[in-house]
Amino acid sequence: MTGPPGAVWPDHPVVCTFAIRLPFPLRLADGSVHTIDLVPDYRDEQAKVLFPGRPFVRIRICNVPLGGLQFEPPTTPAALKALYRSDLKAFGPVPGDAYDQWVSLETPNPLLSNESASDAAQCFHRCLRVLGIFLRSHILVFHDPQVYPVATQELGPVVLVGEYEADGSEWKFKFPLLMHPERLPAFGAQRTRFGSEAAALQWGQAQILAGNPFVQSMLLAVRAYRSGRSRGDYRDEVLSLQTAMESRLYATWQMLLVDQGLTRDQLAQKLSSDRPFRSVLLSILPKLLGLGGSWDSTDLKAPLGAYWQSVYLLRNRIVHAAYEPSSTEADKARSSYDGLRHFIRERLWARRREYPRSVVAVIGTDGMRARNWNDPSFEKRLRQLAAEPTPYFWPWDAAGRAKPSDA
Repeated sequence: MTGPPGAVWPDHPVVCTFAIRLPFPLRLADGSVHTIDLVPDYRDEQAKVLFPGRPFVRIRICNVPLGGLQFEPPTTPAALKALYRSDLKAFGPVPGDAYDQWVSLETPNPLLSNESASDAAQCFHRCLRVLGIFLRSHILVFHDPQVYPVATQELGPVVLVGEYEADGSEWKFKFPLLMHPERLPAFGAQRTRFGSEAAALQWGQAQILAGNPFVQSMLLAVRAYRSGRSRGDYRDEVLSLQTAMESRLYATWQMLLVDQGLTRDQLAQKLSSDRPFRSVLLSILPKLLGLGGSWDSTDLKAPLGAYWQSVYLLRNRIVHAAYEPSSTEADKARSSYDGLRHFIRERLWARRREYPRSVVAVIGTDGMRARNWNDPSFEKRLRQLAAEPTPYFWPWDAAGRAKPSDA
């Protein structure tokens, strides 16, 4: 969150204002004002003179009429012309009482006793905390499912910053506060290692249709990234990361069993048994992949221990204690998730001759190149797997291959 070049936060006591467009209507009276008094007091005695009474955040409601709901995007005529050579015009908004929901968040800028002078945007952060309380109280009172506590990622590209003097004199616009440029849509062409977009998408479709066991973990990992990056929903990010890891490790176990030569029925029986995730990670996989590295969940300096602390146990706090993780905790969870993925890859690479199909599924040729893992004789084996007429990740009897012991 940054202002444009030359943007200056207030350098004297004023009331800071932040005009924000919410992504949902509150259905509250236009022009209504809601003032929340704060418990911490001002640090400076002079501030108490300029702003008598309790420090506050004032929320003013502004419902800007839209003249109806515009169901179709404004680019509809251009799209229909490009797709179908049609000159169909836009239908226009459906009449109704729709409006854009704007709010003004206002608070005096002197520091409070619990705020840090090193935070140049402490007024904005104070207002966001109170807005969260306001929205939660709205949910508690009205049970309105379209309202939810918003993260900064959902406040649009900019928040409009202004100020007025302590005596309430004329408001002045200061600058637009840029919000999360990384959240803006990317429009550049997708890169692909398959030679063309069509070939890449055909590969993806084939993995889904053939039942690649890692599809769900990959989709969940992208969901986790989307939750944190696009919505600021760190709770869902951590939950998705943990679910993705569980799916990934169960799929890894499945592939190791395929490499060991289990049939389809044997796999189904083995995988359908009630094996807790803890048992898979701390007992089954270490036995199959060897004792290299630390498989101790209490060793916080090792990838597995860091993951256990920063993802698994954090997930438990979220589920069992309704804990709300911070952005810092979510960043650490993401990093620890990646650390465990890399650790599993390293252990597999060390056992690649025993588990070639697992190596292809978990690491992939791109992953090998990225780590400069070169093994000419093993690459020959990979080419053989790629040339098989049925998916390499199927058990031998389902794929119509010879038994591993007879190959």
